[in-house]
Amino acid sequence: MARNYPGAVQFAQQAITIDPEFWIGYIQLAQVYEQLGKADLALRALNNAGRFSSGNQQGDSSSGLHMRKAWEKRKKPMRC
Repeated sequence: MARNYPGAVQFAQQAITIDPEFWIGYIQLAQVYEQLGKADLALRALNNAGRFSSGNQQGDSSSGLHMRKAWEKRKKPMRC
């Protein structure tokens, strides 16, 4: 199955534009950025999700998992 990552980024950004405090949109955006190998953008989106989730347990655990994955990808050396 083909993945439409640019479409997913656009979809998440539209959701955030409609409601800038929609933390689930930031989680989705972080997941896509993680898959694209854009760790810095994923971490930034996760930071926003954490700010707006109001301590929601699901948001906190999901953010933690994706933050760890993004951070690990960021630390790995790039292959040529």
